[in-house]
Amino acid sequence: MDINSLFEQLHSLPSIPKVAQDLIQQFDNPNTNLDAVARNINLDPVIAAKVLRLANSSFYGARRKVAGIGDAVTLIGLNAFRNLVIASAMVSAFPPVPGFDLPAFWRTSMLVANLSQIIGRTVQADRDVTFTAGLMHEIGHLLVCFDSASAGAAMTTARNAVRLAGQRAAEQALLGLDHFEVGAELARRWNFPESIQRAIASHDAADADSREARVVHAAVLIAGGIQSRTTFDDMQLQLPAALAEELKLDKAWFEEHGEVFDLLLDEADALV
Repeated sequence: MDINSLFEQLHSLPSIPKVAQDLIQQFDNPNTNLDAVARNINLDPVIAAKVLRLANSSFYGARRKVAGIGDAVTLIGLNAFRNLVIASAMVSAFPPVPGFDLPAFWRTSMLVANLSQIIGRTVQADRDVTFTAGLMHEIGHLLVCFDSASAGAAMTTARNAVRLAGQRAAEQALLGLDHFEVGAELARRWNFPESIQRAIASHDAADADSREARVVHAAVLIAGGIQSRTTFDDMQLQLPAALAEELKLDKAWFEEHGEVFDLLLDEADALV
């Protein structure tokens, strides 16, 4: 299997709703028309419902119930709102895949996305890019499963047998492609910025050329520690020393941000 034949044989390429594409294209636009965005979201009841459920999750701690899309923008802020729309749209783009635990997939993806944003904020990386790249870091794996249950199962087996840094070689040896390149190609076909494509393509490397990719790499490792309920010290030890130093992921960082790890899990549950 190669990446071109994979995309050619897909009967229908999953499509992300236009409102999410518009928001992603407007990352650098300070004059985003939120009223127009809110109106468009209200036209899609599935996305609207997911956004409101996320906005009311314990992570955001709103003082009152978020009852409408307009309230969501006001109460949680533009950046958080934008991320919730993108996450909700991404989940809506993929139907259930037989034999694949889609809720678990999106829980992990949302956890990695939020951790990527938090780390990005710490080192002044582009938080919109790191969130979206974190959310999509495994999307290539899902697309392979979407195309072929047997190929998806084989990829799952291959990648589960190795650490993050070894997944690319294991998948290439088995299938002739890897979920990193597949995810980046999907992002390209969805017209996502090159910065997101690069981060998805190389987040397995702690020394990737893309800083956003290095952020996502660290987020994946920390997410694994959170989900397995390891200690902060053990999470820190899982990080390559040079990367932890660059991203300022020291003991103080874990003590400060570890207080919200359980809330991040709650929000990931709200997404699915």
